[in-house]
Amino acid sequence: MSERQTPQLIVSDSLRRRIQHWVALVSNYQPSSIEFNMPASSDDDDVVLVDKAFTTKKRPRADSSPVAERSRVVVHRRNTPFEPLSPIRLHDSTPTESVLEPQSDGDASSVADGVSDVGSSVTEVVRRRDKTKLARLKADQEDELAKCIARIKASKSDAYKGYEDPVIDHTKDPPTHYRFKCKHCPTSVPRRIGVSETSGLLGHSNRCSGRESQATLVDDFGVTGSSAKLTKEEVREFCALWVCENARPFKILGDRYLGKILHPDARKYLPHRHTISQDIQRMYEASQDEIKSNLEGIVGAFHIALDMLSSSNGLDFMGLVLFYQRVTQGNTLTLERFVLECLSFGGEQHTGVALARSVLGVLRKFKIENRVWAVVCDNASNNATMMETMESFGLKRLVGPTCRVFCMLHVLNLAAQAVAGVFRKKKPAGVFDSDDESSDNDEHALCIDFDQEVFDAEDVDDSDIEHAPSWSLDDEEEEELLSEIDLPEMDETDTLEAERVGAVLWKLAKFAHKIRYSARARSIFKAACEEFNAHRPHNVRRDVQTRWNSTSDIAIDADRTFLAIIATQRDASLSIPRKHRLHTEDRKFIKGMIALFKPLSVVTEALSRAGVPLLADVILHFDSLEYEYANIANDSDQPAYMRLGAQRARVVLNKYYELTDQSDLYRAAILLHPSMRRHYLTLAEWPNDWIEDSVALTVKIYREHYKPPNSVAAPTRASETSQFGYSSYMSRMYSNLADHGQSSTCPVQEFVNAPPIIDYGELNEPIFRNPIQWWYNQRLGGNEWDGLTQMALDVLSTPATSVDVERAFSYVGSIVSKRRHNLKPYSIQAASTLGSYSKANLVKRGCLELPRKAKSKEKAKPKPKSKP
Repeated sequence: MSERQTPQLIVSDSLRRRIQHWVALVSNYQPSSIEFNMPASSDDDDVVLVDKAFTTKKRPRADSSPVAERSRVVVHRRNTPFEPLSPIRLHDSTPTESVLEPQSDGDASSVADGVSDVGSSVTEVVRRRDKTKLARLKADQEDELAKCIARIKASKSDAYKGYEDPVIDHTKDPPTHYRFKCKHCPTSVPRRIGVSETSGLLGHSNRCSGRESQATLVDDFGVTGSSAKLTKEEVREFCALWVCENARPFKILGDRYLGKILHPDARKYLPHRHTISQDIQRMYEASQDEIKSNLEGIVGAFHIALDMLSSSNGLDFMGLVLFYQRVTQGNTLTLERFVLECLSFGGEQHTGVALARSVLGVLRKFKIENRVWAVVCDNASNNATMMETMESFGLKRLVGPTCRVFCMLHVLNLAAQAVAGVFRKKKPAGVFDSDDESSDNDEHALCIDFDQEVFDAEDVDDSDIEHAPSWSLDDEEEEELLSEIDLPEMDETDTLEAERVGAVLWKLAKFAHKIRYSARARSIFKAACEEFNAHRPHNVRRDVQTRWNSTSDIAIDADRTFLAIIATQRDASLSIPRKHRLHTEDRKFIKGMIALFKPLSVVTEALSRAGVPLLADVILHFDSLEYEYANIANDSDQPAYMRLGAQRARVVLNKYYELTDQSDLYRAAILLHPSMRRHYLTLAEWPNDWIEDSVALTVKIYREHYKPPNSVAAPTRASETSQFGYSSYMSRMYSNLADHGQSSTCPVQEFVNAPPIIDYGELNEPIFRNPIQWWYNQRLGGNEWDGLTQMALDVLSTPATSVDVERAFSYVGSIVSKRRHNLKPYSIQAASTLGSYSKANLVKRGCLELPRKAKSKEKAKPKPKSKP
């Protein structure tokens, strides 16, 4: 008799999930994955698992099972019902139609900690986890959410780094899930309340398309990067900005080893040196369109500073810097500036008319011609012609010479040259060219020991350009602007001492040149500085013409290292002639030069370090310098050369002080300064007529440009009758009182006549308020002064110097090196301007539009319908 065959059943998909749920709750054992879409019958006796990997390829017999014997899992039905081991009531052990809900995105079941045995420790773990999960579900939702966030903060897992703090998902009642918002895309990943699964979070992080950077092992060492592939447009944009911002040659992109260190995605898109020039021009033009739209949203008036440059390849450029007001995140008002244009002059002469037309063309290109007010420039005569030409253009704010501001740093430099002209001599008596050649025959010798030559950062003068001419050593013509000023000359009886000072200055310049170009002299000088404990820096700066106050700097350095200079010059190995050496008694002349240049040096330092030097401070500096040099000039105990030098400085400063009367902005800046107002002009003993004219001028500007149109005008008085109807006597008697009351309602009169606001320091010295911040605080407090607040901000934000243009030109000079004289003018203009935009963070990413992409956009545009 054959053995009875056990009935078998092919399980369905829904039944498989029910069984898996039941097995997981009983034993915490993870069953093997059962294949989907398996045939099934209605019988419920046995379960068979089909393993496709081991399915026989032979045709089964009719009486055999379709499943191989080794792949079957048989479950025999028992008559005893299942009883859970835990006293906690679980979900139905054999639910009718329930399916195990995933605990997190991408999970179909929990991962078991081990194989379950009856009474094992794993079963106890499951019981404790169930208790914790149910307790968290029953707890207050907000309290449990706060505890969950605290657990996440304390967790060391990287799964939470790309997500925001979880929130409760209220789509179900009661809520059963949290939602984790991804920081890189709009997706929210769900997770059941009470569990700590991170597989769903990690799964989304690995496939998130919006995440630009993925955490790697090198992140622990501070190496960061992006996992996103670079596109062709991005590579060419980065190359263009790199070349422009750092003044690199276009040919650098073809360097052999540059390609070896780049990623292959970037290397295959590197542009040719001819292509990079075209990309720079496209980005330059696109960035200007973006800047034009950004300027429309800026509140307040604009100011510009300009200057001219002749490059080393014979091309002429005009630099134009724009100044504007910007509110920062800290709710403070700052003055910002950037290079608006570095325009090629196209071989045209630097006449005032040509300058005016070029400036107007740039302003119209950016659509700000009626918003620019002040023009800051140097003291050249063609700038005066330019401002006169501006008057004929009919602009709203830039109306002519009354809007001109003289660069204060150029004025100070002229005063310094006037002082040094008293004793500046090219060479002391008895010194010939042959002496110079013999003393410097080793200055360019290859005697540097690269293993021993160590330079301290503070001993290096970064502003000393290698080929910059020296005031004392190079034969240069006298400053043109100084020749136009009638400066006092020294008597013949006092010239001997002045010549002695000039010889000292020449010897200092010669020594600074020696240690600048001779490594042996420099090492001996540094050793001498260490021996005599000289304060750092151990260097003597040259009196170069490319740096403000360089004559004062060389005197200060010589006084600090005087003993080391004497010792170095006496070193026999340097063979310095006696006539080139300093002597001990020369130190008093060095101290005299320091005293003469110190006032100018202090003001120049203050203006150079300020972010944007303000116009309101200029008058105060003029008055302070006049006070200091008047004391030196009137002191009979001072040597004749010092008194004459102080008098020459006063002549130069007074000339440009008087020129400030031609500008409306200087007067308005004094009156609208909260710490100056009319009170300062009265204390400075200015003429009353000049003060009244300045107030009237300020009121006129306010009424023309800032007075709101809805302001109530003072009513006109009827002169015929009074309230009694028969005489105008009462009206005539009280007319003066009415005029006084109405004039006090003008915000300009009210402000300038009020007492100034001044703080005092520990030594009872007066401290002026920051005028820009004071007026902006008035705005924050809701006090607009009927439009006067905006006027004060526009006036007081006027820059006092054009030094930013000088910095832009130094950058242009680095682009036009001696090996790049074949660059076209427009290429230099585009590269220098785009580099300045990039430094100011004004270049929008994605601004490079390749020709093929632009053509496809043109084709996609709907064509206009032809008229019938």
